[in-house]
Amino acid sequence: MSAIAVIGGGFSGAAFAIHASRLAPRPVEILLIEPRARLGAGLAHSAGHPDHRLNAADAIHLLYLDAPDHFSAWLKASGALEQDPAAVAATGRIYPRRADFGRYVGAELAHHQASNASGSAIRHVSQRALRVSADAEGFSIALDSGEIVRAAACVLAVGQGQPQVPASLRDVAGHPDCVANPWDLDALQRIAPDRRVLIMGTGLTTADVVATLVSQGHRGAIEAVSRRGMRPTSHSPFAPTMPRLQGLMQEIPEFVARHGRPDTVAKIVQALRADIGRLDPARASWHALFDEVRDASHVLWPHLSTAEKLRFLRHLKPWYDVHRFRIPPQTERILEHATDAGQLVFRRARVRSVQHGP
Repeated sequence: MSAIAVIGGGFSGAAFAIHASRLAPRPVEILLIEPRARLGAGLAHSAGHPDHRLNAADAIHLLYLDAPDHFSAWLKASGALEQDPAAVAATGRIYPRRADFGRYVGAELAHHQASNASGSAIRHVSQRALRVSADAEGFSIALDSGEIVRAAACVLAVGQGQPQVPASLRDVAGHPDCVANPWDLDALQRIAPDRRVLIMGTGLTTADVVATLVSQGHRGAIEAVSRRGMRPTSHSPFAPTMPRLQGLMQEIPEFVARHGRPDTVAKIVQALRADIGRLDPARASWHALFDEVRDASHVLWPHLSTAEKLRFLRHLKPWYDVHRFRIPPQTERILEHATDAGQLVFRRARVRSVQHGP
């Protein structure tokens, strides 16, 4: 039985193992190399805090294209939705806890480990991969145990590593009040409730940190800073006009069908603004039209010159990101309440230096 080594056992690694075991023409050995005991969750979906939710609704989180409602059905069948009624937003859309999606992927992987269509074996190698080398016969993967694993193919599914303190802040990295890992719930719990907290960054992770602090009764001021001081936007208050997956799978994206392939960033923005200007604000919001641009990016981006791509990265990307990467309405309410109370401030600033306090 030939072997496929998969380095990383989070969502991507688990999803690959599931589909490889379903589609392989003959039995193969799938080696999931992952030091964590838990498979399928990874860093993103290992979040243990109940207020850390998926940033998009359940309908867009899927393992199977041929069963897009599979996760939604699992939420009901497993009791996860009953235990988390707050997951249902006012629009009726469901924003589950990230940990529940990790549980779902892990359960599906375990199901395919027990039985799969190709008769393949999915084995968890509880080690860390240190290096990979290739030769004419395949790949050699060196593990931290000293063992060498041989495989005919090697899949890199390493995902995102643990956060690292920037070099400019290493002098304070060991200070007990410096939290380098924003998902270290124990470290956040040790912050005294009346202390002033500075968060470097104003993106999705900042929203998680604020939600954690507020839920544990933090009363002190919270200030989040970034170069532009912008925070993620929230989702549309209107129900979607088209199933999300349908929009993604269209051969010709809606935006391209209307506007073709604009060859400059300015033309793309102008076309989007024109579309939004024609909306009836009582019936629709900008979100769906922005999503059409996002869903056409695989067509639009290759059509831009290098100069235009650089122009986007220099001037537009921060604004694109805050509209592209949105927070669930439950998290939005937490941020709004803390902001309205004067506890939370988002500020445009650069951190020049950090020193130990008294």
